[in-house]
Order: sequence, then structure tokens, then C-alpha cells
Amino acid sequence: MAEYNYPSEVGTDITAKVAADLASGDFMFVGTDPASADPWSTKYSEIRDAITANPGGAIGSGTAATGLTVEGAVSLTGDSSLIGDVLVQDPTEASGGLTLQTATASSGALTGATDTIEVNIPSGSYLFACQLRVDVAVTDDAGDDTWSAEYNDGASLQSIVSGAAAAQNTKVNAFHDPNANTPVTDAETDIVLTPNGGNFSAGEITAVVYYLTLTSLDDVSGE
Repeated sequence: MAEYNYPSEVGTDITAKVAADLASGDFMFVGTDPASADPWSTKYSEIRDAITANPGGAIGSGTAATGLTVEGAVSLTGDSSLIGDVLVQDPTEASGGLTLQTATASSGALTGATDTIEVNIPSGSYLFACQLRVDVAVTDDAGDDTWSAEYNDGASLQSIVSGAAAAQNTKVNAFHDPNANTPVTDAETDIVLTPNGGNFSAGEITAVVYYLTLTSLDDVSGE
């Protein structure tokens, strides 16, 4: 490995190391552990591959983590994918926060005049959107087989879809309409399914609900 030394404004030299096994376009991060005289080095390609292979894990470590925390401003350019809950906090206060969350649940085998997908959206949440998918074709004992869905907290809040098709892999994508009903829940909220004829006799539907929650600011420390 070749070394190139450059003077540094902070009083120590910066060492750039070029490894013989670096692929074209790759580069290496080099630093020194303050507690040790031994330098460390990490290839960009190794960091990239670690993120790709273990997007929910800790970078540069074999220990799995639950996510990646980035302090400071984050800019995403182009198409980006975020999997799991997303928490936004004020960088000065560093407490409280607004979280975009998802709740996923299945109806199980559909029966009766109504059935419920228990997504358990908590009171005080801001309903944002819902996606539904027919996993097992829906049937009812009247032969209509179409179905409807609504947000419900013990009373009907807002329709999600009406007269949806019965076939497997039928999909529904619906934003909550804040102009029609308040999007803020005042009780635990689920999705109620209703057959458009008679009673459900078969079928299964999966739901994903997207919603926002607020976390309170931390207490002020005592004097």
C-alpha cells in the first residue's frame, strides 16, 4: 500500500493510503484512533456493501441495529426508499418529534355482516392514507361478492372504498380526505369491512395504514 503525506492545519499530517487491491472508482477512508497509534482504514465499497446487505444494521459492525440515526440536515435527491417509522425532531430541542408510522394487519377469514381489520391506530393520530389488498377472493352468501371498507372507531369515520372487486390481488390506494372528515382520531381506530350483499362467506384482506403521531417534549431539568 502506497502512502502520501500532506501537512494539516490542525498540526498533524493527513495520510492518504492507496491499496493495490482497490477497484477502479473505489477509495479509502483513513483515520487514527486517538487512544491508539494504530491507524484504521475502510474502503468506500465496504461501507456501501454493508449498507446494501444490512440496511437495518450498524455500519462497520457485525452487530445488528434497529436503524440508522443521522444528526443534522438530510437531503434526499431522486427516488429514495425509507422502510419503517420515520421520526423528525428539532435539532436544537432534540426531544419530542413527529413520526410517520405504518400499521399492518389482516382480516383473517372474512365472516358475518361486517368484519374488522384491527390496525389499532391510537387516539390522537393523524390519518394519512390506507392501502388494501385482497389476499383470498371475497365471496358473500348473496352472490354479489363486492365489498366496502371504512375507518371506524366504534362509529363510521370515513369511507376508504365502496364496491371494490372480489378477485384476489385487487388493490386499493386511498388518501384520507381531511376536507370531508377530521383526520385526527379521538379513539382507537380500525378498518371495518362490509359485504355489498348478505354476509361474508370467504375471503381475506390485508391493510396498511399510514399515520402521523406526536411525541411530547422532554421535561425541563430542575435547577
